[in-house]
Amino acid sequence: MPSVHYRVLKYHDEPEQVLIANTKLGGDNVHRGDGFWEIINHC
Repeated sequence: MPSVHYRVLKYHDEPEQVLIANTKLGGDNVHRGDGFWEIINHC
């Protein structure tokens, strides 16, 4: 999940932007979104 870590670090001050970026990536973004929420909720 390197892309998840990259985007969380890039948008660490704006969690909603992480989700927008994830949606724009397209494809099977459900698992990436789950990873984002796990990281964001623990911070």
